[in-house]
Amino acid sequence: MKPKILPSYEELHSVFEYDPIEGNLFWKISPNKKIHIGDFAGWVDSQGYFSVTYNKQAWKCHRIAWKMYYNEEPPEVIDHKDTNILNFKIDNLRKATNAQNGHNRAMNSNNTSGVKGLCLIDGKWRARITVDGKSKQKSFYDYDEAVDWIKNQRILLHKEFVHLSDAY
Repeated sequence: MKPKILPSYEELHSVFEYDPIEGNLFWKISPNKKIHIGDFAGWVDSQGYFSVTYNKQAWKCHRIAWKMYYNEEPPEVIDHKDTNILNFKIDNLRKATNAQNGHNRAMNSNNTSGVKGLCLIDGKWRARITVDGKSKQKSFYDYDEAVDWIKNQRILLHKEFVHLSDAY
């Protein structure tokens, strides 16, 4: 689903103050009795992102930040380099494809191997990586060899979108 078109650059700048270094959004207006000029703009939505309600619509703060900084409609997919979706400092945001955004995902919370793409099946470590819809996998008896292989494959194939903060 394509994101909705944001209000104009000029309108956003008349309503919000964006600090690209700290990644904060503040109100320049008082849209209701509970919100005052200078208040932090935003709340954490059900997806875990900072969002803000303006003109009876919810907007993702990182998308507002992009438009306010670059004076262009944000790309369909914005990747948070550090994987922290609450961090919308401008140097943490970059254009990405869905696949690139997926490469930069953190390890799933139910992962038991300690490394993304690695699992134990029938006494062997299966390392699997997917790029452009194609999976590449290899089995190992030695855990450290499997970890080295998947790490090297990620660096080679995921390039600048590699996520290596797993337990290597």
